[in-house]
Amino acid sequence: ALYGHYMVRADLDRAEQVAEMLRSGLADGREHYRPDNEAAFGTIRWYAGDFRVAHDQLEASVAGLATRQASPDYAATWFMPFDGPAEAHAHLAVGRFMRGDSRGADDELEAARRRCGEVEFPLGPFTAAHVESYAAWTLVERGDLTRAAEAAAAVADIGDRHGFDLWALIGATQQATINALSALDAQPGDIGALGAHAHALEGLCATLKMLDVALFLPFFTTTA
Repeated sequence: ALYGHYMVRADLDRAEQVAEMLRSGLADGREHYRPDNEAAFGTIRWYAGDFRVAHDQLEASVAGLATRQASPDYAATWFMPFDGPAEAHAHLAVGRFMRGDSRGADDELEAARRRCGEVEFPLGPFTAAHVESYAAWTLVERGDLTRAAEAAAAVADIGDRHGFDLWALIGATQQATINALSALDAQPGDIGALGAHAHALEGLCATLKMLDVALFLPFFTTTA
């Protein structure tokens, strides 16, 4: 839970300290949590911009999920709203994407979606929103704004339907981002229209900052 607390605030140094502490506790019958711990390190390195190391750690994590002998009792021991295996697949997706493997990224996003469909509420739908948010981002980067808008709408829908305020806000911010980029394509000379989109995005970013949710801000602020 403390790892998630620091990650959503983009306090990567402290999140890494927590991951190190958790790694030291993998002995005494807890070795089956190693893939989850490896995914934590890979996620930290990805958000820190060390994409090569992140990719290798996330590949190791997903391989470990497929080969581990015992399945952790997540219901009893997992104090985050995210599902560990689905998150590992989702982060490997963006790890592959940053290294130019778009097809491999799509494969991992689909694996994450399948896992979310097998996991009960709240972990299943909460993590599904995160997966769709990554899908939306990768589609924006590819220039496929139509499909990106569909993925962002899915994020907002999950947030609204289940009362996940974080994902309702992230979904709305992604939708505003995609609307802004669409206007930039369609009306590159309309300074008034583009300024209105930038102002809307800045307002949503201010809300994220007020809530101390910093992990997703770079993409939104640079778009603004």
